[in-house]
Amino acid sequence: MRDMHLSYAVIEQIDSAAELFQALFDINIGSANFRAQMAAREIRLSQLLLTALARLALDERLAIEPIEEHRLTAMRDAVMTNHGRPARLNDKFRRLNDRVLTERLDADARKRTADLSTRA
Repeated sequence: MRDMHLSYAVIEQIDSAAELFQALFDINIGSANFRAQMAAREIRLSQLLLTALARLALDERLAIEPIEEHRLTAMRDAVMTNHGRPARLNDKFRRLNDRVLTERLDADARKRTADLSTRA
């Protein structure tokens, strides 16, 4: 019975990832086109999401675009705390994420995707 509950939880999380990508980027990650484009690449959905959120912190726009090498330090400063180890996500970055999620997802969708956000 426990395995069945865990299986349902995994399925719900996968479904919520699709919903999150659709709402934030207008990308259907379940489509054959998306799967074909991603099949030959070693890219995870989490990398796409984090890159877009880092771009939001750097440029105030949500876009899945690689971060330029010369901006990596600026990206770290925009996303992470500057004191103490281990570094943590800074409050400004968390507020940006909260804002974009609130703007693009309704309350129910935010609950379903909470495990995928930076607040998890």
